[in-house]
Amino acid sequence: MVVWHDFLSKKSRAEATVTFGRISAFRLDVNERYVIQTDAPISWGNSGGPAFNIKGEVVALATFISTSMEGDQAIQGFNFLIPIDSIHGMAKQLGVTPSTDSPFTRAWDQAIEAFIAGDLRGALTHAEAADTLVPGLVDVRRVVVRIRDRLGEKP
Repeated sequence: MVVWHDFLSKKSRAEATVTFGRISAFRLDVNERYVIQTDAPISWGNSGGPAFNIKGEVVALATFISTSMEGDQAIQGFNFLIPIDSIHGMAKQLGVTPSTDSPFTRAWDQAIEAFIAGDLRGALTHAEAADTLVPGLVDVRRVVVRIRDRLGEKP
């Protein structure tokens, strides 16, 4: 989702978007672990974003892109994902049990659902609760500020 751009209307900024890509190759990273090469567009700030299969299941997370020799231009088509099995293995090694259900996730999901339904006051309440549970997440703070702006409140 594009949250902000000068050339987008306020309504368009909140609309979710999806891009499609194909798996181009399976490669080994510098640590000899498999990564997935994709032609799906990935840019700075997308790291950790999910890649879904046709069933809607998360199969990988965006991790890095190729850049020009100067390092300032992304080379599209050379984007890489970490397979979800690798993520789960790493989490297990760290003693973390991945879960789709947590107080933060519930609050954040409720904030997004309320926002989509047009309930800005409810969205703000849930987004602020999410911010209290996991403080400092840029996307959460950005949503809180945008909702307050739409409600005519000071951020």
